[in-house]
Amino acid sequence: NIRPGGTHGGTSGSTATTTQLNSITSVVNLTKRRGMSTYNITTGKPVYATADGAAAVWNDATGATAHTPA
Repeated sequence: NIRPGGTHGGTSGSTATTTQLNSITSVVNLTKRRGMSTYNITTGKPVYATADGAAAVWNDATGATAHTPA
C-alpha cells in the first residue's frame, strides 16, 4: 500500500475531481506515477497512486481502494 509521505518520482500536490480520478483518459491518470498524491476536490480527501500508469488504482490514506480508472 502507498502511504502518505513518500513519492516515487511522481508529481505530488495536484488536485482532481472524482470524475477525473475515475477516467482512464484524464491527464491525472495519464501522468500517474507510483506514490504520487492527488487531492480529490470532490471528497476533500487525498489519494495515492498504487503504481505507474493510467489503469493503476488510487488508494485512500487507509490503503483502501478509492478509485479505479476505467
